[in-house]
Amino acid sequence: MKLGERLIAKGLITKRQLDSALAEQRKTNELLGKLLQRLGYVSEDKILAELAEQANIEKVDISSYTISPEAIRILPEGLARSCGAIPLCIKDGRLVVAMSNPFDIMAIQEMEQASGMYIDVKMADKKEILEAIRRFYGKAVAEEEMEEKKERVDVAPAVKLVDEVIKDAVEREATDIHIEPKENQVKVRFRIDGLLHEVRSFPKALQAAIATRIKIMANLNIAETRLPQDGRILFNVGNKKVDLRVSTFHTVFGEKIVLRVLDKEKMVLGLEELGLSPSNLEIFRDAIMRPYGIILVCGPTGSGKTTTLYSALFQINSKEKNIVTLEDPVEYEFPEITQSQINLKAGLTFATGLRAILRQDPDVILVGEMRDVETVEVAMRAAITGHLVLSTLHTNDAVGAVARLLDMGVEPFLLASSLNCVVAQRLVRKICPYCKEKTEIDEHFLRILKANKKEIKDFYKGKGCKNCYFTGYKGRIGIFEVLPITPSLTSLIMNRADSQTLKESALKEGMKTLMQDGLEKAEVGITTLEEVVRVAYGI
Repeated sequence: MKLGERLIAKGLITKRQLDSALAEQRKTNELLGKLLQRLGYVSEDKILAELAEQANIEKVDISSYTISPEAIRILPEGLARSCGAIPLCIKDGRLVVAMSNPFDIMAIQEMEQASGMYIDVKMADKKEILEAIRRFYGKAVAEEEMEEKKERVDVAPAVKLVDEVIKDAVEREATDIHIEPKENQVKVRFRIDGLLHEVRSFPKALQAAIATRIKIMANLNIAETRLPQDGRILFNVGNKKVDLRVSTFHTVFGEKIVLRVLDKEKMVLGLEELGLSPSNLEIFRDAIMRPYGIILVCGPTGSGKTTTLYSALFQINSKEKNIVTLEDPVEYEFPEITQSQINLKAGLTFATGLRAILRQDPDVILVGEMRDVETVEVAMRAAITGHLVLSTLHTNDAVGAVARLLDMGVEPFLLASSLNCVVAQRLVRKICPYCKEKTEIDEHFLRILKANKKEIKDFYKGKGCKNCYFTGYKGRIGIFEVLPITPSLTSLIMNRADSQTLKESALKEGMKTLMQDGLEKAEVGITTLEEVVRVAYGI
């Protein structure tokens, strides 16, 4: 039944009144319900009640409803009054609200935004709602004062615990902090030298307070627990400033929070400190000192690519050069370099940003990652028109970068004429200098040494001590595979040679593989044979 017919059936208006209203509606185009109210035939409350019944919206009697104090605390009194609503309870993660006008979409959206929860709407009389607001919010004032005192007691330990965890992570030189909710507790793990270690756990009761504290520090929405959020914290540990990148993720036991620790003092190293051998260092330094061309640094996430690129920029930076970066995100700020961050929501991708940078008269460009063909082609054309371009690519080895770019559709002549050098790298853990000792080699590693044509020499390991938290390792260093693009390789690229042919040619010209570079570091006691095999072979 239509609204007018329902009102007649309920005896709220007569047929003559409906006909009169319909005739007026043809002249004014007003909504029928509004028109019936204006003509004085029926009240707004009765119209809304009929519409709610038609829409299957439940009408409740607030006087007989048990209203939850927790629900009252979620919605501010001023907003409740302006929306004509009273919170009733929380059910299945939603805030149940009674409204005098359940069709007020704007009011519902305001309440959702303020509460951080989805709203389930019921209907109630306006007088009952106003009386409930007066009664329950008045009672809540006294309760709120007590609750604030309790919160100050509850949150204080969380503030102290979060600060302690961050300081501990920085002291242990961790790169990531994982705060993981479990069924009966909250675990904390640090990623130290590339591997995760469980360092402590907290009672489950502290989970919400810890999450809230971190969200406040990162300027995140504390009410939002269902959707992932990203933020940033600048934290002081003594005289050191640490940049923390915060990521939240909903799990079955609550929100998992990961904090990426960016120690700016360790982000940029001298090229000599990266771990490049003298021959590789000479090749890489020669490549970055050229006025144009592309230099690619390859490896998986967490292999130290950004540190290598930043160290290269630090080496070539000068007041005479215009250096511009396009990153995701900016991890280290250079005072004399123009840096920018991609913004996908605003349409600033690596490709569009790179085109804009080329109109800024750059000498050197750093592009965070070669993600697509468009970015690659713009970068290569920039390289052959007098710009030095540094970027990263996700490949397993240096030769694989050439094959990847050809597979992406890059023309061989463009690749051959623009590419200067490719560096593949990994990070291996260094032996703790405080507990370093000689070790014997087992049969498994003997076979690997023979396969790599290495003579058996003395190898070392860390016994484990308090200085390395009994792991035997302290710090990390890079192992590298540096591929200069020589005339012979240029010719092979022009003829679309496969990866194996390219690798054989590079090895003949003196390139050392990741494994060979790692074995040399193991022989002199920088790292262990086991660590080199784990990282270079993935076993």
